[in-house]
Amino acid sequence: MQELQKKARELKNQYHRNWRANNKEKVKEINQRYWLHKAEKQ
Repeated sequence: MQELQKKARELKNQYHRNWRANNKEKVKEINQRYWLHKAEKQ
């Protein structure tokens, strides 16, 4: 069972790495929103 969970985690990580590589502009926007929101809280 742990082997299956490890494989699933690897697939998920690979998917997200590919998504981030193909959506650089979206990643920039998301990061900017994250840090602006964090700054507003402080």
